[in-house]
Amino acid sequence: MSFGLRSVFTAPNTTLRQQAGSANLAAPISVKLLAGHVAIAARYIALGGFRGALGVSTTGITESTDGLSFVQSFRGGDLKFTNDGDVQLDRGVALKIDFAGIHCFGNPGLGKNDTVYGIISWYIPEQAKTTTVKVPNDNSDDAFENFEQGEDRTEGATELLGLQPVTPPQPVILSANVVRCPNFGGCNSEETKANVASAFSTVGQTYGYAVGGPVGAEVLSKIGDGIGKTLAGVFFGDNPMNPASKPLSLEAIRALPPMYSLSQGPINYNFETDIISDGDASYKMYFNLHLYSVIP
Repeated sequence: MSFGLRSVFTAPNTTLRQQAGSANLAAPISVKLLAGHVAIAARYIALGGFRGALGVSTTGITESTDGLSFVQSFRGGDLKFTNDGDVQLDRGVALKIDFAGIHCFGNPGLGKNDTVYGIISWYIPEQAKTTTVKVPNDNSDDAFENFEQGEDRTEGATELLGLQPVTPPQPVILSANVVRCPNFGGCNSEETKANVASAFSTVGQTYGYAVGGPVGAEVLSKIGDGIGKTLAGVFFGDNPMNPASKPLSLEAIRALPPMYSLSQGPINYNFETDIISDGDASYKMYFNLHLYSVIP
């Protein structure tokens, strides 16, 4: 290799055996492979480890067929250790979640129309991070006003993650609820959103946590059940329905139809919730989920 070993093995008076032990590698081991392990590990830690943009590792370190580089894959892409001693992001991946719209199926109230808003949360268990937003127009008391049976609404159909996508992509539990505003006094969506966000912040401690490794289907399902129970006990500022929560593995996200390929009236989507209802009115919310490449 064309680089100095001290550019990788920076500890004073280190030996190859000591470096191999710190990398959990058994001797005998080649200097090149050991250098690859140490350099990739150092870059990974510098990028935040499993809580950072790359997330948990999904493979070990493998050597290229030409023997000139080593690569390790993570949820958010690949780190490549090249022949010149540099470690680069060789492939980056992110996840976007777009809110597409909402449809009213039921008979909303005695007046045959309703004023509602949506509360949407997602939980990524491998990093124990939660996010809660309100639609339409987050950080406001705007609502879908005079919503009638059979109607579609797309106000606030913007990218929920937009400039801050789920990086790295990982299994996600997406939860959506429709909240009815009182007939008098207007909406109190900020209190509702704050209460849901507070409940979601306890989910990682109660039902799942950042484990430093991939979360499988069984654990994802268990956490999803826990989220449903947690949200059922949340005090809302207005009148919530029964939320719809869905655990989505990366395999399930990859298996979704293309973005915008399905239609409900003017709403174009590739993922829909189950029915959200309080026994009177009933709704569905629609989304587009998409894994996309990040140019290193």
